[in-house]
Amino acid sequence: METLATVFNLVLLLIVNLAFKGIGADSNLSCIKRERDALLKFKQGLTDELEKTVSHHLGNLSNLQYLDLSWNYGLEVVKLQWASTLPSLKHLDLSGLELTKAIECGEISQPFGSPAICLQNCLQSLVLETNHLRGRLPDSLRSYKHLVNLNLYSNTFSGPIPASIGRLSSLEILDLSHNYLNGSVPESVAQLFNLEFLNIHNNSLSDIVSERHFSKLPSLTTFWTPISTMAPNTEKCFNISISDRIPDWFESISSNIVLLDLYSDKFEDPLTPFPSDVIELDVSNKFLRGQIPQDIGNMMPRLTLLHLSNNSLNGNVPVSLCKMGGLRFLDLSENQFSGGIPNCWSKLQHLRVMDLSSNILDDHIPSSLGSLQQLRSFHLRNNSLQGKVPASLAKLKRLHMLDLSENVLNGTIPPWISEALSSLSVLDVHSNRFQGEIPQELCHLTSLRILSLAHNEMTGTIPSCFHNFTGMIANLFSKEEQWPYGPTIFDDIYGFQSVVYEENVWVYLKGLQQKYTKTLPFLFSIDLSRNRFVGEIPNQLMNLLGLQNLNLSRNNFKGQIPWKIGDLRQLQSLDLSRNELSGLIPTSLSQLNFLSVSNLTFNKLSGRIPSGNQLQTLDDKSIYAGNSGLCGFPLDHCQEVVLPPQEGSPEDEFEIVWFYGGTGVGFMTGFVGVSSTLYFKDSWRGAFFRLVDKIYNKFRVMIVVSKNHLPRKIYGDRFGGHA
Repeated sequence: METLATVFNLVLLLIVNLAFKGIGADSNLSCIKRERDALLKFKQGLTDELEKTVSHHLGNLSNLQYLDLSWNYGLEVVKLQWASTLPSLKHLDLSGLELTKAIECGEISQPFGSPAICLQNCLQSLVLETNHLRGRLPDSLRSYKHLVNLNLYSNTFSGPIPASIGRLSSLEILDLSHNYLNGSVPESVAQLFNLEFLNIHNNSLSDIVSERHFSKLPSLTTFWTPISTMAPNTEKCFNISISDRIPDWFESISSNIVLLDLYSDKFEDPLTPFPSDVIELDVSNKFLRGQIPQDIGNMMPRLTLLHLSNNSLNGNVPVSLCKMGGLRFLDLSENQFSGGIPNCWSKLQHLRVMDLSSNILDDHIPSSLGSLQQLRSFHLRNNSLQGKVPASLAKLKRLHMLDLSENVLNGTIPPWISEALSSLSVLDVHSNRFQGEIPQELCHLTSLRILSLAHNEMTGTIPSCFHNFTGMIANLFSKEEQWPYGPTIFDDIYGFQSVVYEENVWVYLKGLQQKYTKTLPFLFSIDLSRNRFVGEIPNQLMNLLGLQNLNLSRNNFKGQIPWKIGDLRQLQSLDLSRNELSGLIPTSLSQLNFLSVSNLTFNKLSGRIPSGNQLQTLDDKSIYAGNSGLCGFPLDHCQEVVLPPQEGSPEDEFEIVWFYGGTGVGFMTGFVGVSSTLYFKDSWRGAFFRLVDKIYNKFRVMIVVSKNHLPRKIYGDRFGGHA
């Protein structure tokens, strides 16, 4: 096995080889014929369909300063000898290339050495992302004293971070994330005075960092960020792992911060004032307690993102939030905020997401929320808000998500909702006190995917125009691209790609209330349960072919289950329990191959339970309880009796039509056949009529004899004589 010096040099050389996505030199250098020829030969070697290896001609480019061979799939590096002849190389990028053939077993396990001395003296940027390299990081890394950028992201390096890394005094960017490094973070990191970006996220490092590591790093702007790739000129950002309390050393460097992400850190301090230049602040999923400073809008007026969800914050929602004119995202959900929502939102013209759900907010929904004309997602779920839905919300023309569920709102569903909020994909108002009928105008929400009016006091019938919900008709998977939100709302802000917010909705599905986030684009649901709806279930509802969840339980629906229910092939959960449905269970129900939950209890259903396919797996007797007329698997066997046709059944009507139609056709066929034969065959015609005359005469004689014999018999019986 080669020495570690040789191996690491080979790695560097390999980086040189693989890093050819584009080859460039300083613009001040003239094009030397020898180098031009070498480049042409090298290019030809790279495109060799037979070898797919890096050309040895690359070693002739003695003035080459920038070499990027990254992500050339299929390109192999077998030999690295030519790398030692690149004395001017400053940047090497071999990301995504397979280096294990050039380095024994892909392992860097020995000290860096002589073949790459020229690289040690000139190399400033080394990028080896996703190269399947493993082993320990060698101490000989310290020899590359001119390195400004060292990126070893997403390999399988293990062991501790070597203390010698503190010798890389020129280092500005260090990315060791997504490896298997363990042990503690060496305190020598504090010697990297020029360090601006440090990412050691997603390893197995044990210790919590302290002021010994970072209090003397005045240039540090990005720390422990979950971002996989960051540009050198990135905004000033922090993602810090902190326990118990915010350390004192944090204040000494906080003046540089523009983006602060304390996601999932565990400290219990009240919300600490942060620098006024902060643009994005994420302190979600903590144990924060206490109140938000009432003047937070004056303290951080430049905020575009404020994410404080899932803490124990209390008190009122500060009115000063309304002074953050650039705010685009506000999430205060899952806290203990109380009182009313401030009525001051008219200046927030850029706000796209507002989530105040799962707090203790009361009073009315303020009318000024209608001024948020850029709002896409609006969550007020699980509070104690009361009164009617303000008409000012009709101005939210771009709204896709409206969740007002689990409050004490009353009145009727406003009819303007369809025309004003025509882009709605989710409308959830379950568990309120809404009354009245479903407005016909609701059918104009053609993009609707999730509708929940459950657990209210609504009456009337289901409008037959529900089939206009074309968002529930189209193919289930082709609709993903039209979903207004992916897993992130603020993707690519300031060059970052991070999950800031996942759109979510709570749906009562398969007997459980579940929170949907990542799978939300694939969910199509209608829940009208726990109301006072009457009438029949409209057949038009069966046109919503993408529907996965249909819950009409605990109403007063009558009539039969629609026979076309088998058309809902994507249906996974069906709850029609506690209504007054009657008649047979449609046989088409057995066609629902994805059906995993069915509840038909406490109706007036009768007859044999359909069998076959998916219904055979639903063997729980309780799903048919309260229907005394049902029989068949999984209940008792049915008696072998022929049930009378069920009035109004489409199947019965079909059989009756064919019976009478067949009888008529048969009669006409026989009549025409006999008549035609008698008409064309004289001998048959004469014999037929003679037969008719003979039969007629016999019947006539029998009638006359019987007529004369009957009075004599009656007379004899009466007077005891004999006839």
